[in-house]
Amino acid sequence: MILLLVFSLLYSCIAETPALLSCLWRVTPNEYLDLVTLSTSNKFMVEYLGTADEIKWIIPQNCQVEDFSAKQTSIYCTKPGFYSITVIEIEQNQDSYNNCTKVLKVEDDPFCYQWYVSPKRNSSTNEVVTINVWIINTKNNVDTEELKGFAKEPSQGSRILSELFHLKRQEPQLQIFHEKTRGNVKVFTTLNFNQNCSCWEIPLELPIAYWTYVTIVGYSHISQDSCFIRDTKWVLIIQPEFGSVSVDGPENLVSNSSTAPKLIASICSPHLAVIMTDGDVFLTNTGFLTIQNITVNLPLDAYVVRSVAFSSNSLWLLMNDGVILNIYNIVETQVYNLGKILGIAVQQNCLNSPLYPEEDIVAAWTNESIFVRIMENLQFEQLRLPLATDLGFDYNYRMTIENSKFAFGQKQLLMLLTLKNDIKSSVFVVYNLKQKSWTYFAVSIHGIFTGNVELEIFSSSGINVIFWDTMHVYYSFDMGKSNGMMDLNLHNGSIQQVLVSRHNDIVLLSDNNQLYYTKLYSHKFIQLNPYHSQDISTSLYFDVLSRFYIITVCDGDILRQPYPLLTEVELVLYPNLYPFVRYESVFNPEVVHLDLNDEIEFKVNLIHSVQEADEIQIGVSNSHLASLAVTDEITFFPGNQGISKVVKVVANTDLTRVDNKSNAQGIMVLEAKSQKTEPFQPLGMVTKISVGCPPGRHIKVVKPRSCDHTQQFVIPESATHTETTVEYDFETYGCPIQSNHNQLFQPTVQLYDGDKYVRDVSANFMIWEENQRTEYTYNTTIKQARCCNGFTWLSMSEIVANFEYPSQMNDSCSSCDNTADLFQPYPIMNQSGLSSVKWQNKQNAMFQFTALVVDVHYSFCVLETKFAVRVEYLDSGDTSNSVMEMVLGLFTSISLTIAAISYIYFRKAHIATRNIRHLIINKDEESANNSQWSKNDTEIAYA
Repeated sequence: MILLLVFSLLYSCIAETPALLSCLWRVTPNEYLDLVTLSTSNKFMVEYLGTADEIKWIIPQNCQVEDFSAKQTSIYCTKPGFYSITVIEIEQNQDSYNNCTKVLKVEDDPFCYQWYVSPKRNSSTNEVVTINVWIINTKNNVDTEELKGFAKEPSQGSRILSELFHLKRQEPQLQIFHEKTRGNVKVFTTLNFNQNCSCWEIPLELPIAYWTYVTIVGYSHISQDSCFIRDTKWVLIIQPEFGSVSVDGPENLVSNSSTAPKLIASICSPHLAVIMTDGDVFLTNTGFLTIQNITVNLPLDAYVVRSVAFSSNSLWLLMNDGVILNIYNIVETQVYNLGKILGIAVQQNCLNSPLYPEEDIVAAWTNESIFVRIMENLQFEQLRLPLATDLGFDYNYRMTIENSKFAFGQKQLLMLLTLKNDIKSSVFVVYNLKQKSWTYFAVSIHGIFTGNVELEIFSSSGINVIFWDTMHVYYSFDMGKSNGMMDLNLHNGSIQQVLVSRHNDIVLLSDNNQLYYTKLYSHKFIQLNPYHSQDISTSLYFDVLSRFYIITVCDGDILRQPYPLLTEVELVLYPNLYPFVRYESVFNPEVVHLDLNDEIEFKVNLIHSVQEADEIQIGVSNSHLASLAVTDEITFFPGNQGISKVVKVVANTDLTRVDNKSNAQGIMVLEAKSQKTEPFQPLGMVTKISVGCPPGRHIKVVKPRSCDHTQQFVIPESATHTETTVEYDFETYGCPIQSNHNQLFQPTVQLYDGDKYVRDVSANFMIWEENQRTEYTYNTTIKQARCCNGFTWLSMSEIVANFEYPSQMNDSCSSCDNTADLFQPYPIMNQSGLSSVKWQNKQNAMFQFTALVVDVHYSFCVLETKFAVRVEYLDSGDTSNSVMEMVLGLFTSISLTIAAISYIYFRKAHIATRNIRHLIINKDEESANNSQWSKNDTEIAYA
């Protein structure tokens, strides 16, 4: 909704003017979220800027469009890959249709949530005293205040989401970076969860800074609905330099920028900026989220501003008549009249702090004079310029100052001078303010500049500078060793603005709203797709995090729009029509960690026309770090062919060819690309694999979950030659494992990544007792183990003191020679159970062990953990009594069993005998009855 509102305001300005091209549309990611690329977890906006009456969006499979016929709509893609998005122009009076296609790269993104930071300020001092942190849903967030970044408390949906993650034991970690303390990072790991606001709270104790990075990192494995929380960067303005921009007086400053707006941002605090439009001068404290007029009340002949510069606590204004205004915190104004001043520059000390106090320096110049003001002097002093003969010329030609700039982070003032000789030579002179000395380097630029000359120095080592007039851009790299004019085709336009980011991206804006892009050390600009029509007033802006924005001026309103710079550059570098229908993968754009015995699997899918032969190429750098197994799958569709490659990566375990284990570790880059991709710049799915010890990998010994806390225990003199009382460190050793002195013992060792269980450790490991108790040995000898390369009892202490990979452990066991003591205990244990601990204590004892994995082929990590064992001792008397009790118990059980069986058999015999007796009696009675019947029958017959 917010983006649609912004687009509707902007479109109302565009609708009245003709478009630059007949087919013009653009893509915009979410403005207020920490997103720089198009991804599967969020919608992105598309907007048609052409003149057609009707349009229709053509969207490929796996993507959904909110409205097919709307000129502003949103698109959501469910799978990563490259997708052809087409807009078809439908003219009512024409039978033919025009279409414009762009191929967009949508990355795989399992992050649906991000951290939100809200500062609480002191009402009297405006200083931040508390930071509140909660979780927002970037995929389906409907709270406009959170989307804008203005929310002071979590919305109802964010409260529920934060509580769910809190129940799953999610805990954010804050890393706070501020420039005034020379980049020091303060980490806060313990944040209290406030049930009232359903958010985490942390009190803030920081020196006053221009701005502050806040990076919030949580547990990466905790998810909700198969989505994770993105590590989030946030910019906090701890104390704005200018809390108010109004001085008692009604006079608004105006600008002489009658044609195009002019934007100037603070070097140290890019959220502070001034934009001079046609007649107005606006100041922003919030990176153009809000703006306001600058008002002064001074007896000036004119209130027209020509240029602006920022210092630590002042705003410097160069007026149209050459007068300089220093507005100190907008509550005190100083006026300097040095003549017809043409420009001003400030060396802003971004690293200023109480530990490193340094003053800002201001420079101002006319055509032939340069003035410098160090803050502690409060007045400008004129510098004596060197003569042309001092710069290596054969004659003292008259020199003109074109422009000046302070080198970033250095007390050096760079000036571009033009000599009035026959060829109008140009030269850079550098004034060192500490040494008060001049140096120079010539540039191979001859002739007269067209219009005013601007220059920009890169924030890199040495002096690298670009400078430009209204028609050309020139470069001078490495103190003049490489210089010339850059390749730029303005298409009948002129240069309006050139902007350089902290990452040395260079973006140029022409007066017809055409954008151009290049990088440091490149000599050629590439032309980007148009983003606005010609008659829209625009400026360019990079924020603190080098996120790129288009600032639009329309009917007195100033709108800030995010610009997907990387996406637009890719659209130009690669052709609009690709030889494949879809190209997608599950490559992880972040760094993937790979340890020994781990395996990573990637899958790449390519669907292309059967008329175009194509293939997936797999490229690897530092291939010696891991081995790859690639399998192919081919499927056919109507008119298309699908190719899938499954790449399995396993770290190389052959360490015999390296001197130490560190040489087998490093970053391996894996890239999958289409064979048909343009060769100008490789286009592929790239992931970085860090072969080495994964962060947070460690081992644990399985221990009881609950127990009585032991405060201390005593080690008798018989165990260590002197009786010792040991304080039990429960946090380190946890609950002790229970064992009996007549039982063999072997701990169960498990591998973890953070709090996540990985697997049981199958590798060889050894243990040693921290208190040097000797009341244990092993049940296996070297002879029984048939391995002479293992650690022996006598050498264990030396090995533990100086353990190194892999020289202390050979790859395999070797046969034993005649000098080996085959009856030494074999201290190496593993899951086979061949070797176990055999207790030798004569009373109850507490052992504190350290376990160390000694298998060089198991992990790059040094896997070590601590645990304790409480061994209960049973003496011989107790043992005899136990045996007697067991025998008596067994005898009683057998006797009872025999008695029971005898009773059962006796009972069965008794019942059988009784049944037989009854049967006999019944038969006798039956015989008697039969005899009686026979006798009666006889008597009847005789009768």
